[in-house]
Amino acid sequence: MKISDDYWRILSDGVSEPSSSCEQFLDVMANTCHWRGGDPPDKVGTVKLQQSITLMAKQEHLVWGRLPSDTAMSPGSTVIVEATSSRTMPRDILIGRVVTPLWGDRWVPFKVSNLSDKPVTLKRNCKLADVFPCLAVEDFELLQGFSHAQVPISEEVT
Repeated sequence: MKISDDYWRILSDGVSEPSSSCEQFLDVMANTCHWRGGDPPDKVGTVKLQQSITLMAKQEHLVWGRLPSDTAMSPGSTVIVEATSSRTMPRDILIGRVVTPLWGDRWVPFKVSNLSDKPVTLKRNCKLADVFPCLAVEDFELLQGFSHAQVPISEEVT
């Protein structure tokens, strides 16, 4: 069904009655909860930290940030959280892509990895992640190539 244009047209248009069995079926097929309350925005908002945190060296952390109070909301809808496009993002950290439901209190979870050998402190109100509505969960393309380490032939391990 997912390769059919009709499926994606129906999924994009939504269903007029929120509790209809058709919408529930589409949500199950798409692995998401559809955005409610009008057309979904292109971008829900940018997540900011509510307090400073310290990330331990070479560790992955689950971090909770909050969307601004003027953000368009559809609690329970599925969203994608990705690294922000803002140029103020700190170096030596990596934000993992997360698919999660949108909480009514505007708190959003995301994964942060500290790539450096030292602890990194992220300041309060630091912009780390952008939140986008999710129409369907599909396999994401790998946008980065694989890294291969090459050892010159002249160097031999003894």
